[in-house]
Amino acid sequence: MTNHLHKKNIQTAGKPLKEAEKVLIMIHGRGASARDILGLSLHLNVTEYALLAPEATNNTWYPHSFLAPPDQNEPWLSSALDLLKEAVDDVTKQGITTENIYFLGFSQGACLTLEFAARHAKKWGGVVVFTGGLIGDKIDQGNYSGNFNETPIFIGTGNPDPHVPIARVHESVSILEKMNAKVHLQVHEGRPHSISPDEVEEVNRTQKRMQLLLENASEVITIYEEDETIRYISPSVETILGYGQKEMIGHNDFEKVHADYKDVYLGLFERMKENPDEKVTVQYEYKTKDGSYIWIEATGTNFMSNPAIHGYILNARDITEKRRAELEQRMRSKMQALSENSPDLITRLEGEAISYINPVIESYTGKRPADYLNKKFREAELDNSILEGWLSIVEQVNASNETVATEMDFPSELGKRVMQVNAIPEFDESNKLESVLVVSHDITERK
Repeated sequence: MTNHLHKKNIQTAGKPLKEAEKVLIMIHGRGASARDILGLSLHLNVTEYALLAPEATNNTWYPHSFLAPPDQNEPWLSSALDLLKEAVDDVTKQGITTENIYFLGFSQGACLTLEFAARHAKKWGGVVVFTGGLIGDKIDQGNYSGNFNETPIFIGTGNPDPHVPIARVHESVSILEKMNAKVHLQVHEGRPHSISPDEVEEVNRTQKRMQLLLENASEVITIYEEDETIRYISPSVETILGYGQKEMIGHNDFEKVHADYKDVYLGLFERMKENPDEKVTVQYEYKTKDGSYIWIEATGTNFMSNPAIHGYILNARDITEKRRAELEQRMRSKMQALSENSPDLITRLEGEAISYINPVIESYTGKRPADYLNKKFREAELDNSILEGWLSIVEQVNASNETVATEMDFPSELGKRVMQVNAIPEFDESNKLESVLVVSHDITERK
């Protein structure tokens, strides 16, 4: 049952909740108010967010230091956590997912924010903590379960801080990272207990960066410095290329580009520098962690003039299968062009149907290829001896996965013909038999 020591008094700003796609829940510090913390939004990139700011009864979330034994702060602490849960529930009832809910808190509100997020760990949009840590004289890890699923968490703090020891901040960071949070800690030496402009700027940069970098998780998204070393690379690098983020960040990846395409790769950066307002797209081969090469299509954008990014962004995706399919299609097209003009009867048998047959069939049966395409063997109007012969050949190829050569009689409008048949297996990408190409050469005159 919800504890009502803290009355539900939630101030709002920004977009109306019913119209917003993203929500920022802002938690004020001891002695401050909801309106105070909402004022901070004027300095944040949150114009598209609905802003919710719960207000503590008597402007204090719990009576003692966050480092006091938890029971000394009860029942106010539980009431405060319950109020945040109510606020989140109100948001999700509007159809907004937790991935689009963000939290921000300062001082006592920062501690409360972090405690709530850790007790309800899941994929949140992000968490911003201006001077705070997990609550308790000793951190009770039994209070925390779940998985942040790489939720970005920014923690800014001064050192020393009169209320939040740096040791507690580091201890909190360690626990959050074990819960799979992506924590960015910023420590300001000698800074007073306040929010610095640098912290606000870093939150804005991080928010903008996350918005740009997480648009497409199926891509590897990389920020390059001006000297082309990697400042940031998205977690998808491990899935797509096999490398860990730490292996890549701080390094130049030029040596991983195939020797035949190094000029293409260098040209990508040259074109971004020469044409900063244009997107540049190139394709090249890139070495993966296991030593193999895959085809990459990369689109580069010059964000050097954007203070939130100040770098080159590459959106890279694996197009190996796409290129293989295109190559196969070109080969099939060439093969079909040859088949269309071949004097031999060429048939592709796929499953139990005829997926291709060339125009030569008309001279033997008086029917056009369209009369046979995509029809089951038994439905095709061919002599039974031809059908039985083809089925027998397909069974032999299925059994051996090798080319089968034989001769067979071929009754036709030209009379009884004799065919020399070569049945060639065709395999898919996983090396499974996909179809059988049957090439029938008329050798009647030799007989």
